Amino acid sequence: MKKSFFILCLFISFQLLSQEKLKITYDHQYITDFDLTDEIKKNPEFVAAIRKAREQIHSFELLIDGDESNFIPIEKIDNSPPQGIKISFSKGGRELNYRNISKGYYLRELENFNQKFIIHDSLKKYDWQIERSKDKILNYEVRKAVAQIDSLTTVTAWYTPEIPLKHGPDDYWGLPGLILKVEVDKNTNNRKNHHYFSATNIQIADSKESIKIPTKGKKLSQKEYQELEKTKIEEMRQMYKDGVDTSD
Repeated sequence: MKKSFFILCLFISFQLLSQEKLKITYDHQYITDFDLTDEIKKNPEFVAAIRKAREQIHSFELLIDGDESNFIPIEKIDNSPPQGIKISFSKGGRELNYRNISKGYYLRELENFNQKFIIHDSLKKYDWQIERSKDKILNYEVRKAVAQIDSLTTVTAWYTPEIPLKHGPDDYWGLPGLILKVEVDKNTNNRKNHHYFSATNIQIADSKESIKIPTKGKKLSQKEYQELEKTKIEEMRQMYKDGVDTSD
């Protein structure tokens, strides 16, 4: 009888939690494994900047309200005086990301080439394979799921059925529970590239916080934006090649 009551209480608490607006903070880090060229090694300042960039951890915030969510970077103010070369390995910049699971699409607001854009496209579907492995993150029991993106890229996610929401950090979603950790491994040209998102805090969001939908910018599909980006980069390369001053 006591066991049944305990299970009932857990079920009710999980249901209540899934109906609240939640705010999850994630740490994000790129761990790149590549050899520095002989030319780069000649510049100690550049080598030091790369090493420092490899150690940087960036923070992101996921705000969830039902089937909708925002994923945005948490900006940290750096009051230290500029010193030498600065390099950063990070996912995105000041992007506002909006996701709507029930309607199956996302919006991403970004600025590039002195212009604002809104990427509007269908949510990427992952072929998640749920495994038996379990662990604990922030005192929540998490289960392991793996998706093979292509021949080079593997995504490992840890989700908790205790919070029955299909959301997760960045582009990752679609599991029967909130994704608390994502690890992405990509091997190219004998180089290993790894980055991860790991939840550091989960809390009920303030009632005043609301989901923001990107509205400012030229609307493009992901494919259209990639084609535009490719064209713009080629144009800049040609201008540099021709000796045109592109500085404003």
